[in-house]
Amino acid sequence: MAPSNSHSNWHVRCVSVPGPDTDLSLHVVFDNARFLFGCGEATQRAFVQKRLGLRGLNAIFLPNSESRTRGGLPGVLMTAADAGLDRVDVVGPPDTSHYLATLRTSVMRQVLHLSYSPGEARELIFRRDRFVVEPHCTSVYAAPGTAEVVYQTPNLTVKAVTLIPSSVYPDPRPENPAEDWDPTLPSFRPPQLSRPNLERWRQMIVDDLFGRDVRPRPIYKPDPQAPAPSGKQATNPFVHPPNGFINAMRADQRYLLPLPSEVEQATDLVYICQAPDVRGKFDVARANALRVPNGPARGRLVRGESLEVDDPSAPGGKRTVRPEDCLVGGGPGAVFILVSCTPDTLPALLSSEEFHAYQPLSPMRGETEALEVHMMVHRVPRVVWRDPRYQAWMNLFGARTQHFIADPEDYANDAYFTSTAWNTVQLSLINWDIFPFPYVGNGSSRFEGDTLPPNTSFLVPNLQVKMHPAGQAEVLPNHEKDRSVPNNPKAIESARTEAFLSDNMEPYVKACVKARDASFRDPRFRTPRTFPGDDIIVTTLGTGSALPSKYRNVSATHLDIPGTGGILLDCGEGTLGQLRRRFGPDGVRRLYSDLKMIFISHMHADHHLGLHAILEDRFKARFTSPLYILGPSRIAMGMQETATWQKPASDEALENVRFINTFRTQKEPIVTIDDNASYNSTFETDESQHIEKLPANLLGLSAENIYEDFLNGARRWPLEETVGGSVAVNRAHWSTVYRMIKDLGLWSFHTPMVEHRGRAFGLVIQARKPAEWKIVYSGDTMPCDALVEAGKNATLLIHEATLEDDKPEVAAVKGHSTFSQAIDVGRRMKARNILLNHFSQRYPKVPKLPAPSPDEEGSARPIISISFDLMSIKLGEMWKMAYYMDAISELFAESEAEEGDNSAEAVEHDVNASVEDEEGLANDGKTRSSTSGTTASKQVYTKGHGRKASGTSPAFKTKGPTPIKVYANKAEKRVARTLRQQARKRAESEASGGSPDGSTDKREGSPLSRGPVAKRPKSDEGLEGPQSPQTETPALSKDDQKGAGPVKSDEGLDESQSPEAGPSALPKVEKKGQEPLKIPFMTQILRL
Repeated sequence: MAPSNSHSNWHVRCVSVPGPDTDLSLHVVFDNARFLFGCGEATQRAFVQKRLGLRGLNAIFLPNSESRTRGGLPGVLMTAADAGLDRVDVVGPPDTSHYLATLRTSVMRQVLHLSYSPGEARELIFRRDRFVVEPHCTSVYAAPGTAEVVYQTPNLTVKAVTLIPSSVYPDPRPENPAEDWDPTLPSFRPPQLSRPNLERWRQMIVDDLFGRDVRPRPIYKPDPQAPAPSGKQATNPFVHPPNGFINAMRADQRYLLPLPSEVEQATDLVYICQAPDVRGKFDVARANALRVPNGPARGRLVRGESLEVDDPSAPGGKRTVRPEDCLVGGGPGAVFILVSCTPDTLPALLSSEEFHAYQPLSPMRGETEALEVHMMVHRVPRVVWRDPRYQAWMNLFGARTQHFIADPEDYANDAYFTSTAWNTVQLSLINWDIFPFPYVGNGSSRFEGDTLPPNTSFLVPNLQVKMHPAGQAEVLPNHEKDRSVPNNPKAIESARTEAFLSDNMEPYVKACVKARDASFRDPRFRTPRTFPGDDIIVTTLGTGSALPSKYRNVSATHLDIPGTGGILLDCGEGTLGQLRRRFGPDGVRRLYSDLKMIFISHMHADHHLGLHAILEDRFKARFTSPLYILGPSRIAMGMQETATWQKPASDEALENVRFINTFRTQKEPIVTIDDNASYNSTFETDESQHIEKLPANLLGLSAENIYEDFLNGARRWPLEETVGGSVAVNRAHWSTVYRMIKDLGLWSFHTPMVEHRGRAFGLVIQARKPAEWKIVYSGDTMPCDALVEAGKNATLLIHEATLEDDKPEVAAVKGHSTFSQAIDVGRRMKARNILLNHFSQRYPKVPKLPAPSPDEEGSARPIISISFDLMSIKLGEMWKMAYYMDAISELFAESEAEEGDNSAEAVEHDVNASVEDEEGLANDGKTRSSTSGTTASKQVYTKGHGRKASGTSPAFKTKGPTPIKVYANKAEKRVARTLRQQARKRAESEASGGSPDGSTDKREGSPLSRGPVAKRPKSDEGLEGPQSPQTETPALSKDDQKGAGPVKSDEGLDESQSPEAGPSALPKVEKKGQEPLKIPFMTQILRL
């Protein structure tokens, strides 16, 4: 690499280390570039917690195929795209393309160009019209122990050393393609492809997800001899796209991805990173002594070129002057190495010759001078770094190398997300049982008796090493609001006592005492009334929407129901870490033993990206009891294609993971008629309902092909077909439903479709006698009559309340509910308890709820509570929250929008928007259209005010002038303008005492006037039947519709293609007088 002085200053900072809720994440920072090594779950949240930015991110490097090292990649990529980055490179092991392709059911960002390199250096060029991939390098499978350049920029050159266990069998697929590769042919079968062609198909899918080419491409070649399709199939744009082409803004989902091979799954990578050689400073005195003339000759020496100068004393009158004769202080660029190794890959590491060039004490080095390694990070388990062979290998790098160990199994358990932990410490002063302190503990790792190099220590967050100019490691101080948290019970109690006695906490402490005294005087405290379900414990693991913040993780709620078992409602990224922090190791094991059901409401990424990590961890803990997964069929598709959660499970354990498609249970409740487990289901008597044969070009998902894949090792779970249809499949599905009802002791079960972007479902379950409790979970939804009807007389309603009442238009566009709307759903449902969650991250600590309406005075009101992360509360004690709200409001009275945490702004567009839930392959064999997750609007600076803003995500904060709003299309701009005009007219009308237009209805004549309501398309374009109920909403005028183009929602759906979209997706306009009253704190709405 040519010497360079430009942008040569750089450092490596540890953002997070392996722990219960984080994994290794190293941020390599140059003046003009950023690189990320390791991207486990909660990486995005970790950057927010440490007040760091991902702005300018160039590349992400994955060390291995473990889910914990790359579980945060989807969230980081989506946030990067929504923040304005247009390119991110991803480098990883051979199955990286497979992993990215499995995200096609929930992740799509056409604004981001993703270039990936699965363990090799290559450029991938795709021409959609020809299906051509042109690799510029060797195969992705490098020989074990060899190094290849996988990434090269002017800042950094990265080589990867491939480590493969000797016990792993080679991939059985042939190296060289022997067949013609054409995805448009009916005979196309991915499990039968050669390895290079399978890689081509994976990359084609990845390119669809993150490419910027929106031209259509062929998806199949119609058979000229076959009869023309008729009926619904003929109108489906995916099953039978016009002329055999499909819009490029969707990824191919006709076939399941075959599981990656054992070699692909077991590969570890060691990254060797080197900056360019540093050019020395020009020594004028030396140049004069060597008779180097002024001018261009000296410039040639600076550029690294040798030259001849006149010198009478030299033979022949000429002397050769080399750059090093006049340049001082230069040398090789700094080297940083990241080691990822397991006991299985340790022999490959120790036998590799690639490290001799960096080991000055190696006897195998030869005469070449070794390059000094300034920093090495070892992400290896205790059994590896305690191995004498590994310690001897480390010592070969010399005493000047700084070694840092990041043990992925034996770690310190210190609280990482300190903002949430300190919130809990303060809230625990009100009620320790409801707000218990997160689990922390001391790790057991020590260096006693080891022969490690003297310059070795454990890696800790905030540790930073300057690479150039070289410096020693230093642990940077935390931000003043990011204080460290106690890590043992005694210290925790001391912290609570300190908080209790602190002067600045005195108003809050007084409010706590007053709240507890008031709750003690309540008659329900002395003589509690017992209602069905009072012993159910609700633990809110994640209460935020869209993306994680310091205070709230994304959606997840656990129900501990005595006599029934455990139920997990949604599990966004980081849910496993939240479980570990709330319950500790022993508690998580008990939770796994009782876990009976996991319900996924819809396909948006913030509701399900943590599912596979939960399943994998449960199997590693050796729990194999039956577990029911309920969700859209695309959830099953992702589970079938992902190997990490299946790898630790036996065949028997996998058979006990049973999937229920929520679309098939959305039409009507399944009710137990008698104790003999008879049911009212009409599906059992009419097996032809929703059943049609799969179209010919979708047979990749047929039961026959799945069984064949199972026999060939391309598939493990499940053996049976989960989508598509036959009478036998229908019977098997309902048998699973009935078995679940019996195992959970339910009387009725229902998953009504709710109103959100794409297909989304709620959950309604009711227990048999004598319990007879009824629990309703909304998922993400606008106010929905179907949910109200299904949840009548609920014991508990858990309902999303994303936005405050002053943002009904935003809520309507996003398909969410305001606080008052959520509470009104509960009142109409006659729910006894209402728990609000899924708050916008603009309210990081505590949202402000509306006051009760005058109509409620004197009438029975439900018990209402808001939720916090890691809060656990019994239904029978939820009434106490009304007394606690004054104290909670006192605690959070200060401004919630803290400097450096602008996650509040992120709600302006859902960064976790996804592909519309296409609901798999329906019984009628159809899918719905969807498009990219492009955000509805971006923020850019006006001309002359600096660079483009980097978005609204907390991890992409940008400082500078106030940004202006740029709308995605004319229709969105007209809607916003109309709403502003109406607000202005209302204000003028109130000032003048009359109507702005002289009429009684102030909306009459407006472009958003309530004229003919736009009807939803029928279910022809759906997947498994009818769409969600029609919501009456304003329609665009003809002028607004003309030339407006597709309206992009903030959930990433192209409204012109989505069958659920259209004018009905536009914001509702509240009549005058309907604005809810907002109060500073939440006491009135919760007061009994």
